[in-house]
Amino acid sequence: MVRNLTYPQSGESKLLLDQLLKAGLLTKDQIDVILFDHAETSIPISEIMLQRSWIKEQTVTYFMQSIHLAEKSSSPTKNLEKQLSQLRQQQDKLRTIKHALEQEIENLRKEKDLLRQQRRRLHRRTLNSVDDAKQTVSDPYLDTTPDKEFSPDSIQWIG
Repeated sequence: MVRNLTYPQSGESKLLLDQLLKAGLLTKDQIDVILFDHAETSIPISEIMLQRSWIKEQTVTYFMQSIHLAEKSSSPTKNLEKQLSQLRQQQDKLRTIKHALEQEIENLRKEKDLLRQQRRRLHRRTLNSVDDAKQTVSDPYLDTTPDKEFSPDSIQWIG
């Protein structure tokens, strides 16, 4: 007779039955009977195994404790995996920011170089226009024409 028995909703019960099967303490047929009884009576799986005397209470306690320990030890791993995932996301964001900052630095360097070039050109123009002004513009205060000779006799006294 083939029965379509499913594991109970409790993950602990499923793990307990799986571990007892792997350990060779229960057979597949015994698990089918336990699942059938559980479906009919809603009696906890561990109680059914104890009532049928297939497993001792100490064995059930030992395996339940090992299940709890396994869950606790996997929990830090899950937390670490979650933290690692978050760190990787942050790292990707930081890489994007770094790239944007590098681009901004490169743009600023180019702008700085352009400003230097403009300043040099302006400086050269200023120097050239000063030189040109010296060559073409005469100073009105510097009269280079010869004056008549001054002598004390040439001064007329008004009197």
